[in-house]
Amino acid sequence: MKLCLECQKSISNTLSKFSLEKYDIPLCMEHQYWIDDMENKTTFEIIRLYFALKERGIPAQMEQLSGNKNMDIVIPDARVNIEVKDKNHNYRKNQALSNLNRTYFSFIKGFFTIRIPNSLVYNKYTLEDTADFIVGVLNESLNKQYLANSNDIDLRS
Repeated sequence: MKLCLECQKSISNTLSKFSLEKYDIPLCMEHQYWIDDMENKTTFEIIRLYFALKERGIPAQMEQLSGNKNMDIVIPDARVNIEVKDKNHNYRKNQALSNLNRTYFSFIKGFFTIRIPNSLVYNKYTLEDTADFIVGVLNESLNKQYLANSNDIDLRS
């Protein structure tokens, strides 16, 4: 028996095999339907990165509302937002300024925003490297939060 990557429920070998062939990850029927529905609301690249992080044990949430904007992926415990964007988000001045504005307001609320270009998650090999780098950023973020909250350490020196 395998486990659904999203909910950790047991799934049959047959269902797991079907899910692996269709989605590249083991999912129960409920979460296969969820992904099918999400494909109408989000991009393939966001879904791929989300599950690459889940495979690494990251408690990520997909398509979460932050203020008045949806964030592609949120890791609340690390206070990190991840946005997966195409090149137009860098080349169009108004879009780039809007992204910077969202980054600012997320930062004011205590969240760090990471922007990942689609090109890094489309390919399986760069997806793996990208997910590993994000895990490194998350670990550093959690370490700094721990140190900042520690009564034994003064970060002002």
